[in-house]
Amino acid sequence: MNSKALCGILMLVAGTAFCASTKEINFSFDPSRFTTEKKGDAVLFRYNDPRCKYVEHGAGAPVLPCIEVYVVMPKGATYTKCRTRVESLPLAGTYTLYTRESNADVLQYAKRYPERLVEYAGRRALGEYTLFTFRVYPMSCQPGDGSVARTLRVGLVVEYETADKGKYETVTAEQIVKVKSLVLNP
Repeated sequence: MNSKALCGILMLVAGTAFCASTKEINFSFDPSRFTTEKKGDAVLFRYNDPRCKYVEHGAGAPVLPCIEVYVVMPKGATYTKCRTRVESLPLAGTYTLYTRESNADVLQYAKRYPERLVEYAGRRALGEYTLFTFRVYPMSCQPGDGSVARTLRVGLVVEYETADKGKYETVTAEQIVKVKSLVLNP
């Protein structure tokens, strides 16, 4: 499935991404964008992508890299739940996770790392449509054994409701073109 970057917003708009029975979206991390950097005794893992944002998870928690994925839904759609399928590549060895604090060259111990690789981050209206926002994380950690894995691919199956309860709508190619125009010229 193809995805297209648009003005720093990832719009998953391939034809089969919007089918009537399921809202299934597939997202891949480019393996060539993962890099490591030695910092004293620590090794920093990075995902080098201009779309990467850094999100703080509460006071004292680390600032973590993620990519926000925007999914186009019918106007007024409300989020119900999301099921995920994740393909990851475990890294050899045991790690203590650190992240770089935002706008600083400081390492911070990651006491808490999100157990979920994908999280729902809200919705917003965009003309005749609703955009659901999901945060997708390029790395994961198993708190028990300290192992780390790089995320390769994520599949999302988004469940939602419209005013007509339980009715799923198909987003057409013409509507996708209109959404792109609204994002470029809000």
